[in-house]
Amino acid sequence: MLTVVVDTNVILRYLLNDHPDWSIRAGVFWAKVSQGQQYAYLLEGVLVECVYVLLKVYHVPRTELANRLLNFLEMPGLKASSLPVLRDSLKLFRDHNVDVVDALLIATAQTNSWTVESFDHDLARLSQHESSSR
Repeated sequence: MLTVVVDTNVILRYLLNDHPDWSIRAGVFWAKVSQGQQYAYLLEGVLVECVYVLLKVYHVPRTELANRLLNFLEMPGLKASSLPVLRDSLKLFRDHNVDVVDALLIATAQTNSWTVESFDHDLARLSQHESSSR
């Protein structure tokens, strides 16, 4: 089965259902992905862009945003370089009021038993906290 790399706008039109034509097309596409009839590949950068647009442009509350995207990541036909890292990132973003890129750094490091090198004191503190809680 063919895998399609998806752009941010296809996800946003599906989640927001705010465009008369594109939302319908996105809905048909994601219905196939959710049934495993179509494969869709999600880049980390696309997920990050979705978070920023939903948060900053559409003012979707952080918890709602993270939970909607976490549900979205459960589609059987969805692929990514590491879905567990993306899920962990969204949980950190939701639960610790941390920037989504910082959450992605921490989740990537933790998944691989690596450390994070940063001059961001909050990031270092959260990284240490998360390491000790696992």
